[in-house]
Amino acid sequence: MRRASHVTTLAVPSLLAALGIAGCGAKTGLEIDRYDAAMDAPSFDTGRDTGPDSPDAPICRPGSFPIEPARADMMLVIDRSGSMRLGFDGQEDLPEDFWRWTFLRNAVATSLPTLGDRVRIGAKLYPDPIPPDLPEITAEIACRCTDGVDVRPAVASTPAILAAMDAFQPLGGTPTVEALLDARQALLDSTEGRRFIVIATDGGPNCNPRVMANPATCTCTSARDACLRPDEGIYSCVDDPRMTNTLDETLTRFGIPVFVIGIPDDSRPDLTDYLDRMAVAGGRPRTVPGERAFYSARSDAELADAFTQITGSISRCAFVSPSVPTDESRFFVSVDGERLARDTLDGWTWTDRDRGEIELHGPACERANAIGAIVEAIVDDCPDL
Repeated sequence: MRRASHVTTLAVPSLLAALGIAGCGAKTGLEIDRYDAAMDAPSFDTGRDTGPDSPDAPICRPGSFPIEPARADMMLVIDRSGSMRLGFDGQEDLPEDFWRWTFLRNAVATSLPTLGDRVRIGAKLYPDPIPPDLPEITAEIACRCTDGVDVRPAVASTPAILAAMDAFQPLGGTPTVEALLDARQALLDSTEGRRFIVIATDGGPNCNPRVMANPATCTCTSARDACLRPDEGIYSCVDDPRMTNTLDETLTRFGIPVFVIGIPDDSRPDLTDYLDRMAVAGGRPRTVPGERAFYSARSDAELADAFTQITGSISRCAFVSPSVPTDESRFFVSVDGERLARDTLDGWTWTDRDRGEIELHGPACERANAIGAIVEAIVDDCPDL
């Protein structure tokens, strides 16, 4: 367990109110600071360069290159805060079958097994479990996020992930940065290949009291009066810029893109906008005109669809070309000898050109995954050689 710089003792009823169980919707609160400031978040130096300029990055070579659906490692970062007990519309006191948490679990159960052995999947749940019958809970307990992950990346890990989700019901704050750092380290420890993180959350990250120099600078993730309370209130401020800085570092320094699935709260458009900022900083925002940058889920169907889209782009419809020319007009993708259009409906697009990563869409993806299909990356020429 990381060091806690301050501890406040809270009765359970007041804690539940501060965490959003009593009417704050997706606005969860409380956590303990574990790092001093945004740029003080620990860096994990693996001794290797995984960025776009890495020696392993694809270079231009002319020819045709058979390619297969890409393999990858993926870590899920799953929000287990108290507001995950609410309904999609923020309604309280619903049966468990209608909690956001239950629908998230169902989406995990249905989407992950479709990846087969192409993706090794792990999970980090946050915050740490809180026994519901605990007579009193300190702020340190409410926001605890122990080092390590619940499930390390592995093939056929869905049962282990579901068991971790089933072990405890949601309760607590939203220490997203701490969970992201742990998930990132698990990926750096396990592989040097393609790596991704998926954050599934229903509120703004908090739990770092030092981000609030004074009340005027606090973007509160709970009701404003809760953030003005002595001691525990400061833990409800949005953990920014540390959150976006950590996402940016995860992408640019370590080459790990981060997808963001969010359950928006119409009563707090500022926090919904913040999920957009997180998605952009993570490097895998949605780019549909007029829609959110994060994968917005307002129903169980949308939540399942978000997971399906993301996992499809990571593996089933994702391919990696070993050759990438500077002149993009020289590059093509073909399925069974037929060149595909560069199109998001029935064709291909780059997901990360520097690393040679492409995604096939719609019928093109289906044809590429047919038994016996031959998918090729074609480079006509390398004029820069």
